[in-house]
Amino acid sequence: MSVGSTVRMAAAKRDMNQTSLAKAWGVTISAINNKFYRDSWSAADLMKIAEITGAKLAFVFPDGQQLFFEPEEPKAEE
Repeated sequence: MSVGSTVRMAAAKRDMNQTSLAKAWGVTISAINNKFYRDSWSAADLMKIAEITGAKLAFVFPDGQQLFFEPEEPKAEE
């Protein structure tokens, strides 16, 4: 299954289509359509999709261990 298909399913679980996903993400519909067309998703993109849909992004190992990706907090200026 492609990454784009998984993103579509995650959005659908929250009753979102590409247009509503783009709006929630703050990107243009054209930009998100290009991501789906090219199936070009960065780790940062997937973390944002997870945040928008209320999901978590993780590596799940055969022994059941899970490593979750968390968005980085902005660094305070010194």
